Order: sequence, then structure tokens, then C-alpha cells
Amino acid sequence: MVSLRKVKILATTAASCVILTLLSLAIIFFYYLSYLVTSLGSIALFTFMIWLILRLAVKILVFPGAFWFWKRSIEASFCVEMSNQIYYKFRDLRLYLLSIQNQERFSLQINSSVLIESLLERLSSIKNHDKISKPQEALLRKLEEMKKILQETMVIVNSTHSRSVWDWIQEKLSRPEPSDIVYEDYPDCNQAKKAINLCNDIEANLLKSCGPVKLTQKLQRWLFDDTLGSIHYLREDLLKRFNCEQIWLQCEKSKIDCLYMNNNPEGSTMLFCNPNAGFYEFAFYQSEWFEFYMKLGVNLMMWNYPGFGRTSGSPTIKKLLKHGEAIVTFLREVKKIKIIGVHGESLGGCVATHLANKCKLNFLFADRTFSSLSSAAYYNFGKIAYWGYRLARGDDTDSVQNFIESRCYKVVSCDSKDLMINDLASLKTGIAWNLSLSKIPKTHILTVEEMKNFYNALVRMHSLVSKLGNFNRESLNLNPTESYQKLSEDSELFEDERFREAVLKIKVVLSSIEAGGNSLLNVVKGKKPEVSLVTWVLLLDIWGSSIITARNSPVQAAADTIKVLIKELEQLKNVNGLKNEIGVLISALECIRLHLEIRLDSSDTRSLCTSQEFKQELDYEKAGYLIPLSCGHGGPFSLQERFAYEQHLLKARFTSYN
Repeated sequence: MVSLRKVKILATTAASCVILTLLSLAIIFFYYLSYLVTSLGSIALFTFMIWLILRLAVKILVFPGAFWFWKRSIEASFCVEMSNQIYYKFRDLRLYLLSIQNQERFSLQINSSVLIESLLERLSSIKNHDKISKPQEALLRKLEEMKKILQETMVIVNSTHSRSVWDWIQEKLSRPEPSDIVYEDYPDCNQAKKAINLCNDIEANLLKSCGPVKLTQKLQRWLFDDTLGSIHYLREDLLKRFNCEQIWLQCEKSKIDCLYMNNNPEGSTMLFCNPNAGFYEFAFYQSEWFEFYMKLGVNLMMWNYPGFGRTSGSPTIKKLLKHGEAIVTFLREVKKIKIIGVHGESLGGCVATHLANKCKLNFLFADRTFSSLSSAAYYNFGKIAYWGYRLARGDDTDSVQNFIESRCYKVVSCDSKDLMINDLASLKTGIAWNLSLSKIPKTHILTVEEMKNFYNALVRMHSLVSKLGNFNRESLNLNPTESYQKLSEDSELFEDERFREAVLKIKVVLSSIEAGGNSLLNVVKGKKPEVSLVTWVLLLDIWGSSIITARNSPVQAAADTIKVLIKELEQLKNVNGLKNEIGVLISALECIRLHLEIRLDSSDTRSLCTSQEFKQELDYEKAGYLIPLSCGHGGPFSLQERFAYEQHLLKARFTSYN
């Protein structure tokens, strides 16, 4: 409904402006302060101020939802979207009332009475909690007046039945449109005219919230307009729409704001841990999981982190973990829930892995999360960001160890092309590195020399595939270009049609096997390609080629796919210009295939040896299950990805077929 990406860009820009403004003011302040204290004292104070600003910047990046401007950005976006939708519904109601007055035909597709009633119910509830704003109160008064007028305005249906417009709107949708509807006071239609004029007023108010306006008015709307879409409104919407239970828990000095959706009194309960900018109030519109668990009959417990929404306190990772533990205790001791799972998305993944391990939960889903915050800073932004994060004493996490030590049914998901969390910083990669007993492994299955040759061959193949695309494009252009000049070193080879066909075949072959959601061809593209290739082999060994529809295990699927790949490459090994690289690829893939075959055949040991110089011991069971994704960091799962996750829930007996 609302583009979270746009909200993030807007909020990040605003945060950057605030930080730069503070920094500028600090420089000016300390410049004049140097006249009052010594230069050394001024430098010391300035350094301290820079450190405080750095800490603030880290806090904003890690916990943006705890800051007013982020919450307000989301509220403003929702206000525009919801006002726009409701504006058109009131416009249709006005046109319908006019059509009756003018004896014309107009099909009203929505139940306007239900719409008005639901808006009244939510706004009245906000008013009862003393949270209503002036724009909301103005809308509430007009809606109350509209309901009263519609109840007093009478129509005659088919010259026989008389009823109020309010009742008729609810009745008409359940039966065919009658041929004759007329107001009782026709042709004056005084009551109907009042309703039409009031519709115009409501439309005008809503248009102020969603229509095109000048920049100054847009800024004023962003700051103050909460007619619809405020955090209080959406909370009431959830409570009324799904009959949820509002729960307050005490944890040390903080009060935790929770929402419990009871779908099945005898069923299992999933504790959902939000991403770093998430509020449970917006979950129904921003997240697919609310409806997903509801359809499965799984109870859902949602909550806001410290400093988010109405939950008190300042956010730290330590507090998040404490609050999560308090909620699990409540579910067990008060709600008497026997089967509890935890689903953590992004930042929520570090909370979820901790709770699954410490609280001995029944199910864990670590959804598109990182191995640690410091690794996310390093692989996303580089060493400066990493040391800046460490210098600011930002909270760090140990999601990898918690995941590995968890003894429940556990699933990790990851998109290798995630723009928010680099693949090397993902929890998936952290698990693989941890199981290999290396901080950053230099090789796996293959010897160091074999891995080096494997990498060089893949880089060469990726380069040829890229040049083939440029060659095909430039062959249609008679004018020499810079792109064409880049082909000069292989120009003679590309003149050979058999060579071009072989490169195209290699592209298809190397793209047909994946590990961790990344194909073998593309693994050498991006940051730290040598490490990425070693990691790719590790992922293939641990989780196999995760083809969701495969009947065999992912590891068996990987072994079978490699066998086919080798046969395809064998047919190309005599092509001039490719002989050496093809030979290296066949040798490396055959070594990996033998390793996987030995692993599949071995039932009483995890110690696997595939070459004289290599021996690796992995505890595969601790890795859990992997779901590779292609939906980005915050996008909805595809039908296939959602089906795969649902199968894990069924396999874990966390839910059952209805």
C-alpha cells in the first residue's frame, strides 16, 4: 500500500540533514568556545561532541523507528494513501445520491453504510482514549452527521417499499438493482441535498490530505495532518478488524505494547519480531505475515520495541532481548501456550535467534537477517563504517551462534541480491563460515590451488559471457565504439561462430546450478569475489541446490545437477580458446560432486575427505534449513517461496492442514 522504500529514502535524507546541521552548529560553537577555553580544551570538547553525534547517527541507522521523524514519515504516507481511497468512495456515494435525485442509473459498488460505520467506530475509539486530533475530530463530527442524514433520508423502492437510504445501501448489494428508486420528498429532495452537500464537504477535507498542493502546504500536511493513517487510527483498525487483544507487559522500567491475535485457542503461537523500522500498527498493510498466519490458524503475538510507538524506554539490543524474553514468559505462564515459534525479520532476526536459543522455543524463522550488525556495516559500507560503528559503541549481536545452538526446527531465508544486507553479511553466510571453523574460509572441498584455478576459470567465463553480449550488440552497429574496443583481445575468437555458441552454452550451463540463491556464473560478480566463491561451495555443501520443487533432497539435487553440468561441459572441451578453462571447471565440479556423493552415502560420520590435502568436518544438522529468495529485503514472498515456508511449518508440526 505504501512504498517503504520511498519512506526510507525520505527519512534517511531528513536524518542526514539533521546530523549535518548539528555538526555545522557544533563547529561554529566550538570555534567561538576556543576564545573562552584553551585550544586544546576546545579540541577535546569538539572530539567528544563528534563522538556523541556519531552515536546518534548509529542509533538512527539501527533504530530509525524510535525517532519521531520516521514514524511521522510512515503516518504521512498512510494518510495520503488512505485519504485517497476513501475520497473516491465518498465521491461514488455522492454520485449515487445524485443519480437517485435525477432519476438516472449509477451502480454503487461499495457498502457506504459499512464504510461510515467502521470509520466512526475507529475514530470514536481514538476519542475515548484521548488520542484524537483536531482533523480527526472534525471528520468524526461530519461522519456522525452523515449517518444521521442518511438514516433520515427516505426512499421508495419499486413504488411499494419505503426505507432509509442508510438501510437501502446495505440491502441493495445483496439483490439485483430495482428499476424504480425515488426519494419520498421528490422532486424537492431536501434531505438528499443535505447528504450530497455533506459528501462534498467530506471530499474537500479528504482532498486536502491527498490531493496536489503547494510545497508549503505539503510540508504542513506532512507535519500535522493525521486525519487518517495515524498510528492510533491503525491500531484501532487492527483491534476492530481482527478482534485482537491489547496487552501491556512490564519489563524492568519499561512498559511493552503488545497485540495478540487469537486465531485458534488450541493452536500454536508465533511471536513476530519487527524489522528495525517496524511498528505492529502498520503490520497489516506493510507486511504479508499478518494475513499469512491468520489463514493458517496460527496465533500471532506482535509488539513494539523500546522507544517505538507506545513502548517506553530507549532502544538497545540488550533491551530488545529482555523484552522478548518477558513476552515468551507471558505466553507460557499466562496464556498457557505450549507451542511457541518466533519469526524475526531483518533486525528482528537477531532477537528471534536469541529467543529460540535461550527460551527453548519450538520453531525459528530467521528472515532476511544479518550475522551481526558490525559485519553488515563492514560488507555494506566498508572499513570506515565498520570502525565508525565500533567507535560509537553500537550494540552488536551474535545471531550465528544463537542460531547454531538452537535445538528447535529452524529456517533461515536470504536473498543473495539483497540491497540492504550484503550477502557476505547475511546470517546464511555467517552460519556457513561458523560451521567451517573459519572466520573467513580460504577454501572448501578443493585445495587452495584448485580453488584458485576454479576462480580464475569462472572469472574468464564471466568475462566472455559479458563480451558476447557486447559483441552481439555492436555487430548491429557499423560505427566503432568504446564497447567494441574492449573486445579486441578476443575479437578473433568471437569471429568463430562455434566459439560464440560455446560461450552461450556455458552461460546456460553455469547459470543452471545455484547455492544460497546465487548461480555459479554470477558468484564471481560483486564484492570480494574470491571469498564469495569459497562461500558458494560451502553453501552448496551445507544446503545443496535449494530447488523448492525437487523431489530429492537439495544435496542430492546438487549432485545430480553437477553430473549433468559435467556432461554438458565435456562436449565443449575441444573448443579453441576454452580448453584450459573447461578442463579446470570439469575437474573442480567433479571433485565437488564426489564430495557430495560421499556425504550422501555416509550415514555414520560427518568426516568427509575428497582429496589427499583436504579434510573437513561439518555438523550439517546445526545449519537448519535454507529458503533462497528473490523478493529483496522487504518485498513479499513469491507464491513458490511462501509455499516452501508453509511446508516447513507443516514439517515442524507447527501448523497442520485445515
